[in-house]
Amino acid sequence: MLVFTVSTVDTDGCCGVAHLSGDLTRTQVALLKQELSANFVRPEHLIIDVSKLVFVDFNGLRGLLHAGVLADGRVALVAPPPDVLKLLEASGLVRSFPIFSTIAEAHSSFQAGTPARAS
Repeated sequence: MLVFTVSTVDTDGCCGVAHLSGDLTRTQVALLKQELSANFVRPEHLIIDVSKLVFVDFNGLRGLLHAGVLADGRVALVAPPPDVLKLLEASGLVRSFPIFSTIAEAHSSFQAGTPARAS
C-alpha cells in the first residue's frame, strides 16, 4: 500500500485544486475529507487531480463523492489512471464527474461555465 497524500491549492478564487496520490481506500477517506474541509470552504468549483492515485476502492469513491457535497456538486477529476477510470466506469460514477486531461482544461471549463466531460 502506498502512502496517501493530499495537497491543495486555491486558484484565483474560482477553483480549488486538490492533488491526490497513493492509495485512496477506506482508511484514507477521513484524511481526504479533513484536508478538503480544512482548505476549502464551499469553493465555487473543485478540481481534483487524481493522476497520481495508484489504487482506489469503493470507499475511496465515496470520499470523492463527499468532495461533491463540499463544492455543491461542482467537481471535476483530472487525468484518472486507467484502473481508476475503469472503477469510475464500473460504478457508474463516471457520469458524476466531468473528467479532463489537465488542470488547465478543467479550470478553463469552469471559468466558461461549461464543466462538460472532456476526456
